[in-house]
Amino acid sequence: MNKQEKNELIDLISKTDDDILLNQIRAILEGTQMVFWDELNPALKHSIQRGLEQSIRNDVKPHSEVIAHLRKQFK
Repeated sequence: MNKQEKNELIDLISKTDDDILLNQIRAILEGTQMVFWDELNPALKHSIQRGLEQSIRNDVKPHSEVIAHLRKQFK
């Protein structure tokens, strides 16, 4: 990234009021990570973990198959 691009980035950062974005930028630049996982609801964490495990086992169905099943079920 050249000096002009850096200055443009600084300008964009200085113009934003998005606190979430600014905190993410700070975390990246300081070499820290925002740990969103710790802030998630335990039920949501469990659901995400279950989905990842199913994906690893290739225990998944194509989107089109799921939609077809739901359309048939709720007619």
